[in-house]
Amino acid sequence: GQVITVKDGFEAAIDMALGSAVNNVITHDEDGAKLLVEHLKRNKYGRATFLPITSFKPRSIDAQYEHLLDRDGCFGVATNAIEYDGKFDSVMRGLLGGTVIVDNVDTAVELAKMSKYSFRIVTLDGDIVSQQGSITGGSKKSDATNVFAQERTLKELTTQVDAVKTQIEKAQNEREELNKRSESLARHIRELSEDIHDYELIETAKRAENTALTAELNAMRSNKEVDEEALANVNSRLADIIADLDLVEKSQDELETAQQEKSDGSDAEFEALRAERDRLQNNINDRNLEIVSLEKDIDALNTEIARLKGEVVAASQRISANEMSILSNNRIMQSFEERLRELTDATSDNADKHRTEIEEKINGLSQYKNDMNKLAVDSDAARTEVNAHISELTEKKHAQEISLAQIDVNMDLMQQRVGEEYGLGYEDCLQFKDEAFDAEAGELEIAKLRRRIANLGNINENAIEEAQELSQKCSHMTMQRDDMMKSLADEDRIIKEMSANMMRDFDDCFEKIRSNFREIFTELFNGGTADLELTENEDPLARGVEIKAQPPEKQLQSITLLSGGEKTLTAIAILFAIMKLRPMPFCLLDEIEAALDDANVGRVAAMLKKFSDNTQLIAITHRKPTMEMADCLYGVTMEEKGVSSIVSVRLADALKNAETIDADDAN
Repeated sequence: GQVITVKDGFEAAIDMALGSAVNNVITHDEDGAKLLVEHLKRNKYGRATFLPITSFKPRSIDAQYEHLLDRDGCFGVATNAIEYDGKFDSVMRGLLGGTVIVDNVDTAVELAKMSKYSFRIVTLDGDIVSQQGSITGGSKKSDATNVFAQERTLKELTTQVDAVKTQIEKAQNEREELNKRSESLARHIRELSEDIHDYELIETAKRAENTALTAELNAMRSNKEVDEEALANVNSRLADIIADLDLVEKSQDELETAQQEKSDGSDAEFEALRAERDRLQNNINDRNLEIVSLEKDIDALNTEIARLKGEVVAASQRISANEMSILSNNRIMQSFEERLRELTDATSDNADKHRTEIEEKINGLSQYKNDMNKLAVDSDAARTEVNAHISELTEKKHAQEISLAQIDVNMDLMQQRVGEEYGLGYEDCLQFKDEAFDAEAGELEIAKLRRRIANLGNINENAIEEAQELSQKCSHMTMQRDDMMKSLADEDRIIKEMSANMMRDFDDCFEKIRSNFREIFTELFNGGTADLELTENEDPLARGVEIKAQPPEKQLQSITLLSGGEKTLTAIAILFAIMKLRPMPFCLLDEIEAALDDANVGRVAAMLKKFSDNTQLIAITHRKPTMEMADCLYGVTMEEKGVSSIVSVRLADALKNAETIDADDAN
């Protein structure tokens, strides 16, 4: 039964076909069989059947019936259902070469009749049709054993156990890995939570910034409307400035004529300015032309203001000259009055005539004086009016400059907005200029488009920024994932290297222990052979160790078939093989030789003595051979009930004392 392997499904058939022959012993030849029979008789070990390879006769199916083996339900000769070493071929064909396996009893009976019962037939269930015509079958006992089924079941169970152990170890490793991964993920989650908090703060700031930008946009739109109103005011003020300048250019004597001309000219210029205003409203980009025109007007106003200041200075000079003339005339009048008194006193005859002339001159001078005073008053009034007009023009100029600066700012903002929203500059926008554009229709279209934009609902203005943030976050997490994958790859590489080193060290140590075991086993058993083999397993580090031992004069077999003493000696041999590979500082042995006889105990004690050179051995024992080999004995005795005491004896000293006593007795 130890040299054959039965294929799946044929266990019961082979078991019944072999019967008790499964326990027969195969020998090389008849001499070996005779020696074994004599050994059984001599030691009264019972009986056994021996099958010599050299003399065992093989059997076969008669050639005339071989064609029957091709029938449905027939599986051929029984030797086809087993596997064995070729050197046992004669024995196997002798036992099973004349046996055919079929599926059931009906096929067996039919085949037996067709072959005229020339060979034995066995079914898959173990029913047998013999060559004599007998039919053996029925149900098996529940406790009946099938050697091959048991072996197959044992192998399957062993494989299942190994698989379960592997799964358990794998599950434990996975659990540890999952625990580590869980801790790593927990740390990562905490880091992501912190990042999310930071992103929420950033998002809040962005929303606040967006609100501010929206308010600024609304303010810019309001400023645009204000600018349009300011533009209308500028146009109105320009008309007023032109009217005032025309008033200054005209003299007092031609006021009515100048006013009429001014009215006519103002109407024409007003129409031109109104046309200019319409043109500017149609296309806001033409404000550059308006700015140039306004700057020219301001230059003209500056020139006019300078001219008016010159006229004021000239008028002031004329007023001063008139005042000097009045003083001079006053002095002349005083001299005339003095002369008149003198003439009155000197000549009374011509006094009246001369007085009349003088009075006429005085009246003329008085009239001239009054005229000059009136002219001075008029000049002062004109100067005051001119100064007031200059102040007003200066204020208008300052307001115009402020308006121009505001227009420049608005123009820059509008150009920036057009550039940001449409990617176009001023020159690029000129192609879209429409001279015949209807501003009112444009306002209606703008209102219509605004309603359509409002109907679109809220727009996420931060979508681009959020997408960029998510992209950055994704890139960051991808980098973290790549780092983790790289770390895992490094860990796998390190584990593989460590596993390879462990396998190499394990194989080296195992081979040394294996060699030591063979040597020590032969020494303990006074012969025989033994070996250690690793069982097959997908995981090299999860393989088991199979112990094979063949004591002297016995067949090489598994340790499970050895006696208790043989198992003990084999285990001790393995222990010593390990100690020989790597000696330990000390070793405590607890009755390891209890199951051995005195002869084997002596061998173990000698081996202990041999290993005591490198290791301090402490043995708990009741066997005398072990005690005899000890350097020192410690015994525990109880002289009084419940009180233990230790007694120690150093055997070297005891031997010396004994030799001394023997010498004294001899003397």
